[in-house]
Amino acid sequence: MSDGLDRLYERFRNALSDERADHAVELANAAYRRLPAAERAALDLDQAESLILDALTAFEAGDGSSPQIRVEAVGPTTIVHVHAVDGPFVVSTVTEELHRLGLSPIDLLHPVVGVARDGDGNLKSLGPARTAPRRETYLAMDLHSVLNEESRNTIAEHLRDVLDDALHAM
Repeated sequence: MSDGLDRLYERFRNALSDERADHAVELANAAYRRLPAAERAALDLDQAESLILDALTAFEAGDGSSPQIRVEAVGPTTIVHVHAVDGPFVVSTVTEELHRLGLSPIDLLHPVVGVARDGDGNLKSLGPARTAPRRETYLAMDLHSVLNEESRNTIAEHLRDVLDDALHAM
């Protein structure tokens, strides 16, 4: 399959250590492999690379014990980043809360991967989610609006509250 994914994988292999490249490739594969061939071929490599590296940084920085949420201004828009243990209601919980707050998010990225962590919660490996004993997810959603810092902080607080509730209910 010589398409946008291959070019993206090559970027990771050329720019990152072997371990980080392996993790980035696994995240990219989880996020983009089901796209139709024409969409993979037309993949915006700069945006895809940036989103995957943001996801990788979240997996490396978090220990998976509680949702990590970042709401940031990016050029002419605001992006919501969520890293959490995967569960049946993560996406709908985030989306519904954003809608309740009057926002219309567009899903940019949503890989779900199997994760192995050491006893301290440090990332050891990423792999296919289907058979993994532990699954984690990452969401990146574009709000298509510029929000000030106070609004971004409020959104992050609301998302943290509803995700904590949803994940404790599992």
